[in-house]
Parts: sequence; C-alpha cells; structure tokens
Amino acid sequence: MSARLPVAHGLWCVQVVQETDESAIYERGMLDRLPLDSWSTASSRVVLLGDAAHAMYAGPGQGARTAFEDAHQLLTALNAAWPDVAEVARRYEVCACAVQSANGEASQA
Repeated sequence: MSARLPVAHGLWCVQVVQETDESAIYERGMLDRLPLDSWSTASSRVVLLGDAAHAMYAGPGQGARTAFEDAHQLLTALNAAWPDVAEVARRYEVCACAVQSANGEASQA
C-alpha cells in the first residue's frame, strides 16, 4: 500500500496510512457519469434533484450540499412560474443544471 502513496512531505496522514496494518485498509474506487441532458420527464411532472440528477464524489461531502442547492433552485422556479408546471421545470433545469455542471467539473479538476 505505501508504495502506491504519492510523495507528500510533512503530511501527517501519509504517516498514519504507512503505520496502519494493510489488512485494515481498503481501497474504494470512485465512479462518475456524464451529466444528464434533462432533469425532468417529458410531461415536466417529475424532476430530479440531488444524487438522482448528478453523481458527486462522496469524499468532499458534495452530495448533500448539491441536493440543497437543487432544492433551492426548484423552489425559486416554483415561486417564479407556478402554476405553469412546464415553465417551472424549464427554469429549474436552466439554473440547476448550469450550477451543478460547473460544480461537477470543478470537483474533477
């Protein structure tokens, strides 16, 4: 395991990993997916938010944060366009997709 660690001078976490018995360490692969083209059904009666709409890496705790951001964008769209459900879905997708696509790209950099 220690042979796979990057060289990191002065980082206490590297020493902790190196001193931990290898049988107590497991490696978890992180998978990603391409962004969806749409976060709503054709009828605009169902929209996706949070992890259903976009995959985020678990490590930095982005999943919950992005779900709250999505919910905020959906509420903003509801306040602006209700009762026009199709317009609510359109506004939500325009705002939330742009924000989350930027967040996803930044998390992969």
